[in-house]
Amino acid sequence: MAVCCICDVEIGSPPECISFHRFPKQDNRKLRWLTVINENIKNFAFTANSQICSQHFTVDCFVVTCSGRRYLKSNAVPSIFSMPLKQGLEMTQPVNTVLVFIYILIHE
Repeated sequence: MAVCCICDVEIGSPPECISFHRFPKQDNRKLRWLTVINENIKNFAFTANSQICSQHFTVDCFVVTCSGRRYLKSNAVPSIFSMPLKQGLEMTQPVNTVLVFIYILIHE
């Protein structure tokens, strides 16, 4: 079962349009993702099985096929962290609580 390593969202959780993505295999791309994540989140621990959900990427990070399947572009980097985090993780900087509240309302 896929679970986001940042916010604990699982496959099948609403909204159903969430997709899950493994970290890049290329070292330079993986390092870029890890750098951005560690700049925003304390206590993050990467494993070979870590997956991140689509909620952490902006819309322009995706290519959508005719069948509706979404793929991350090769230059995509996670940049959205303003949602409740997985237990044990903390934001490195204060988050606008209004944004978190709006996120919770939309996803309930």
